[in-house]
Amino acid sequence: MNKASLINRRSLLLLIIVFAGICALVFYLLYEKAKDAAVNRLDDEQMIHARQAARGIEDYFVTWTGILTSLSKMNEIINVNEAGKHQMKLFYDAHKEQIRSITRMNEHGIILFTFPGRGAIGRNLTHQTHIQELLKTRKPVVSDVFRTLQGFDAVALHVPVFNGPQFKGSIAVTINFQSLAKRYLEIIKIGKTGYAWIVSRDGTELYCPVPGHTGNSVFANCKDFPSIIVMATDMLKGRSGITTYTFDKISGTAVTPVVKHAVYLPIKLGSTFWSI
Repeated sequence: MNKASLINRRSLLLLIIVFAGICALVFYLLYEKAKDAAVNRLDDEQMIHARQAARGIEDYFVTWTGILTSLSKMNEIINVNEAGKHQMKLFYDAHKEQIRSITRMNEHGIILFTFPGRGAIGRNLTHQTHIQELLKTRKPVVSDVFRTLQGFDAVALHVPVFNGPQFKGSIAVTINFQSLAKRYLEIIKIGKTGYAWIVSRDGTELYCPVPGHTGNSVFANCKDFPSIIVMATDMLKGRSGITTYTFDKISGTAVTPVVKHAVYLPIKLGSTFWSI
């Protein structure tokens, strides 16, 4: 083989290599562009679901605030007489799928009547943060998750009661927050493995399909996943965002870390908020 032929073969080989490299680069760029477009579509879809769920939960509390405001104007409720107590029992029976109790508290933070759970009557609630806020502002207030005197975790909605200009305490319901969250969040499915979860302002997971998470702190549940803690910290500042985090994928007995794409935004509830 002469020198010219060898040079031509080398040149051809070099051209083939360059062409193959260019093709690989083009395919890579196209793949990255397609992947970015798919991720953007996913984030857009997730944000739509998040906004719809947030609006639904916000409207839920607006509706309940209106209902309790109407009750607060009844003389029987203001005076907490036998007729008022009977009205509260009937109200609880009519809504027990959504609430766990109904309570009338006086202006000093003392329970005048509650149903069910008569054992709590006469107890002082002023150690609870949301009660302190209510007594100070005399405006509707939604609590963070707390342990009730009856022994269960709940979220309370208090609406002030007035007799003319005189503040007379509040009427309140404890919301079955797990039932509420499931109503708006359990139906959300993103692709094959995507789901929604929600935390209160203090970081308690109000709803999460991961077994054992609901009712516990996100910082305890996810202490082994720093990227989730970073996101949760931002969520609890009431911010919105788009991010990724690493979490375990469980398939049978195998557990492998995977990257999850997430969006998050606050749910505004009067003077407090949750984050989805």
